[in-house]
Amino acid sequence: NQSINQSINQSINQSINQSINQSINQSINQSIKALFIKRLPQPCQEAQSAEHGTVVSNYIE
Repeated sequence: NQSINQSINQSINQSINQSINQSINQSINQSIKALFIKRLPQPCQEAQSAEHGTVVSNYIE
């Protein structure tokens, strides 16, 4: 019984952790996107982003 309970708990914990990690990653990605979008000149200019060493337009969907 103990080993059965352990494996059940393990799978439950795994799925919980997975969904938590997914939502955390999603919100982090959204925050990063928002940061890049806020700092972009309108319209987006490749030359300005190249000055900072990164091509910012790659981050925008």
